[in-house]
Amino acid sequence: MYLLQLFAYILMIINHFFYVTSNYHTDLLSFIGLLSYIIFTSYIAYGFTKSSNRTLYFQRLLVFALISEVPWLYLFYNDGYSFLNILFSYACIIYYSINISSNRLFDRIIALLVLLCSFIFCEYSFFTYFIFCIFVSVFNHISIFTKNRNVPIKFRYLKYMLYPFHLYLLALIKCVFLR
Repeated sequence: MYLLQLFAYILMIINHFFYVTSNYHTDLLSFIGLLSYIIFTSYIAYGFTKSSNRTLYFQRLLVFALISEVPWLYLFYNDGYSFLNILFSYACIIYYSINISSNRLFDRIIALLVLLCSFIFCEYSFFTYFIFCIFVSVFNHISIFTKNRNVPIKFRYLKYMLYPFHLYLLALIKCVFLR
C-alpha cells in the first residue's frame, strides 16, 4: 500500500516539475497528474474512514494546505491559475463530511456553504468530492476485510510534509534557475 503512495508522490513531482520548468503541458503529463491525484484522493478517503479523530484529520489537512499555499501561488498563479491548492479541496470535503450529519442545523448549513465555496475556489473540488464519495463508500464496505495498519506518527507527518516541501523546492528552482 505504501508503494502505491510512493508511486503517486513520484508521479506528482514529475508532473509539477515539468509543468513549472517547461512552457507546455502535454497530454501525458496531464495523465500522470490525474493518476497521482486519484491515488491521493483514495488515500484521503481511506484516512477519513479509518480516522479515530476526524476533526484532527481535518485540522491537519488544513494546516498543510495553508503551508502549501504560498509556493502554490508562486508556481501556478502567474499562469492565470487562481484556485487554492488541492489540500484545501480535501480539507473542505472532510469538513463537510464531518459536519453534514450534525444535529445542529447551523453546523449543517455551514458545512454545505464550505462545500459550495470549495467548488468555486478550490482546485478540482467538484470532481474531488465525487471521487472521494466513491472511495469512502468502497472503503466502508470492504473495511471488514482489511487489516488495520497503524502508521508511526513520525512517518505520517513526513508524508504530509512532502507536498509543501516539493512545492517550496520547485519554487526555489523556478526563482533561481528560471527567472
